[in-house]
Amino acid sequence: MTDSNALTAATLILKSIFFSRTPNRSRHSFVFPMSRLSTDTFGHTVTLYYERSDFLKAKLFVRKYCSPHLRSISVAEVGSAIQKFVQSTYSILYRETNASPQAALFDAVSAETVGAFANALAQSPLIVEPTQVSLFPISILNVVAPYVSDTFFISNSASLNAFATQYNLNAEMIDPAVFPPFHNWRGTQEPADTFLGVQAASPEIALRVRAAVLGALALLPHYMERYLFTGRHIISGVASVANLERSASYGMKHTPALAEQLTITSDDHEWLDALTHKLSSEANSDKRQLRALEYYYRAWIPDSARRFPILFGALDAIYGDAGQATQSIIDAIGPVMGSAYTYERLKLLLSVRASVVHGGAPNVYESSKYHDYYEQYSEDVTNDLELIVARCLQTFIFNGTMKERPHTHAALILQHTGRVV
Repeated sequence: MTDSNALTAATLILKSIFFSRTPNRSRHSFVFPMSRLSTDTFGHTVTLYYERSDFLKAKLFVRKYCSPHLRSISVAEVGSAIQKFVQSTYSILYRETNASPQAALFDAVSAETVGAFANALAQSPLIVEPTQVSLFPISILNVVAPYVSDTFFISNSASLNAFATQYNLNAEMIDPAVFPPFHNWRGTQEPADTFLGVQAASPEIALRVRAAVLGALALLPHYMERYLFTGRHIISGVASVANLERSASYGMKHTPALAEQLTITSDDHEWLDALTHKLSSEANSDKRQLRALEYYYRAWIPDSARRFPILFGALDAIYGDAGQATQSIIDAIGPVMGSAYTYERLKLLLSVRASVVHGGAPNVYESSKYHDYYEQYSEDVTNDLELIVARCLQTFIFNGTMKERPHTHAALILQHTGRVV
């Protein structure tokens, strides 16, 4: 029995496809190998034309009612996925496509063919949510106690094979000591011993999970070390496994070159469990918290002027109220930061943000209110914002289960300067 959504989607898709060109139709050409139907090994070029308004109806229906992962990608990407499916299943339609060029493909084929096309659709990634595992090398981590959940894992080289097996991957293809972590890989490899693995329906969703996890990890360093970077080498790229097919791309660095390694121990598993819960939750509050972590991850960069407006995005995600955003943020920050951060101080801090975000100054240092803040509180407003956002996310999202690391050289600083950091 054909899935009703698959039948509706198939009907909408076929009604949008024509063989004649008009100004309102987009072209899709591909080579259809005749060897699928006969002994002729030559290909036949097929050109289809999609009526834009009808195809939009099909794309919107598929995006809204079919595989859930499609709601995380653009309408244009859904359209590309539909065209890829039509190309891959054209053998179902081929024998009945000799109708008038003016007719839609739906009117050219029989009801049985529409049903066969819908059955194929019902078994495709457009209906059945696919899964793939993305492996991101994370050079700044030292994993003492690996972590694994249904959504993501953080592994060292010793645990990668076991986690791969748990994610239904063939452990024999995994080489845990290099990136890309595959045996018999023909491309360039380099030593690697720590990975973030994400199981998701699409690369786009995997990248969003990666952003949330790494945004949380960015909350761990001592506030004086969180933006302390060096020029050391960071392994870049992502490796993917889907249906035992492996691939890798290079060039994407997942973290800045943090000066000191972050160590993951069993003490971190409690907040990692909380993060796992939020990643699978449909609650709006959890979704907002994940967005806040994504913003925080995007702000984990060397340039403090660029960080400034992005960090406010994290605050808005968890505290913002469309009707009275300034007041709701001040009311939320006050109890977290204590008496030193008075209403007047926080209001001035938010006014610096307003001048930057709303066009008053290209960056924070060109705002006159930046100078006013320094004069009144003897602190750089960018440093204060970095401290405030980290404390608020640690408190609000992880409810005290996440512990910021002590400064790596706290004892040495105390010995030489007498300062406690």
